[in-house]
Amino acid sequence: MQIKLQRVDFNIMHRHGLISALVMLSGISLSVCADDGDCFHYNDVVTLSGVVQSQTFFGPPGYGETPDIDRRDVQDVLLLDEPIYTTASSEGGAESNETEITLEAQSREGNVSQMLAGKHITVTGLIQHTPIAEGTNLILSSYQITNNVSLNDTQKRDALTQFKRFQQALKNGDVAGVKSFITFPLKWDTEIPWLKEGTPAPGEITDEDFTQHFPDIVQLLNPITHIETDLQRLTLKEYRISGLSAEAQKKEYYPADNDDEDNDLYYYLEGDQKHFVKGVCDKVSGAFFSGDSLQVMIGTSPNKQVPGLYEVCDYQPYILSFGLTQNQLKILDVSGAG
Repeated sequence: MQIKLQRVDFNIMHRHGLISALVMLSGISLSVCADDGDCFHYNDVVTLSGVVQSQTFFGPPGYGETPDIDRRDVQDVLLLDEPIYTTASSEGGAESNETEITLEAQSREGNVSQMLAGKHITVTGLIQHTPIAEGTNLILSSYQITNNVSLNDTQKRDALTQFKRFQQALKNGDVAGVKSFITFPLKWDTEIPWLKEGTPAPGEITDEDFTQHFPDIVQLLNPITHIETDLQRLTLKEYRISGLSAEAQKKEYYPADNDDEDNDLYYYLEGDQKHFVKGVCDKVSGAFFSGDSLQVMIGTSPNKQVPGLYEVCDYQPYILSFGLTQNQLKILDVSGAG
């Protein structure tokens, strides 16, 4: 799918593993590589590092040719540590001084972009070239995050099996069962909902605090219990509650012809009458493997039919990092992003 760059929104999820990526190019095409950046040949396997962000692109039906009705698609972007260059070949023309790679997951179930926003990662994949009407896209296909030691399939299956037990303990309100996944004190570098406003967060939660506030914790973590796991494919499926009513979800929406100050305005038609609506946020919980950990997120994300602004909707106040310690799944820390 060919995508054109429209504007930039900071983001920070989709699924860890094999996914495809588009590379947005903005430099001038050269026939030779420079000395101050990495030089690649098309169809090479390359390793690139940078910080995750997000950008908004024109989508179907016109991919920018019909901006008044084209969908806005948000894609994950890697802001490269160093510029890259490519040599011309039958696969495509030379490109120079490229500093951004836009990663487009074919499935957003894992919310990788949401989980990794603002984080530094390293990816390895196959670099390819695809020309489009405005600028040039490079494709980094079949990429994997490679900057951490990764769990093998046996370890991932073991982690998911134990994670399902953690979910069941939460569902049952089993305080001992939930606490068996924690080594106290638990590092907690995000909001603590039961603290009074203005009370400084201690940075960690003791066994006694956890037991005392367990009903609040169960309510807080309840969305995690709805994340679906597949032990055969070693994948996790997000749980999403639409910000639109059931009736509103039946309508077809189009981006309104508006400026960058109000780019989450949409409309639907009733006869010849346009009805304008603002973009909305969904409640989302999801999880994915990142290196040697299982990252589990609770937060919000732009609605897929009528996306709200990323700076408003992209919010993950609770990210639980699970790791295997002596083959036992444990919560390593709780943090937030967005």
